[in-house]
Amino acid sequence: MKNIKLVLLILFLAFYGISLAQVKPSKTWAAYTSFEGIKIEYKYTLCTPDNGREQELVLFRYTNTTADKVELTWKSETWRNNVCTNCNSNSNEHIRTIILEPNQVIEADGSTKRVKYNYIFGNFKTLVPGMTKQTLTDFKFQNLNKKTL
Repeated sequence: MKNIKLVLLILFLAFYGISLAQVKPSKTWAAYTSFEGIKIEYKYTLCTPDNGREQELVLFRYTNTTADKVELTWKSETWRNNVCTNCNSNSNEHIRTIILEPNQVIEADGSTKRVKYNYIFGNFKTLVPGMTKQTLTDFKFQNLNKKTL
């Protein structure tokens, strides 16, 4: 009986810990991470990029607090309805790169989806026939790497 309670307690703590690690939706800039002098923030917002359909995007703001020109690279991983959609992908399609000048701030505004490091697609505001309702439930910058240029 004690073993069952212990296993249940461990499972509860493991699931609780995983839920705490997930990114929480925020309508204002929230800290994602600080990495070797680079601050990365995010926010969820409704946008109509490139004169398209209204959609929810996660926008990013990058702040280089160093006196160096740097290049950041990472793999963008996304979870939709709590399932990772690209965790096992080896495609370069999910690799992101950004170059930041010393003390530069780059902030996405949702007006375009051409600059891939600026956003992650959440979902469309209104579905059209044939579309499946999917919700962005988490995202991660995997293998985040900084190189001084």
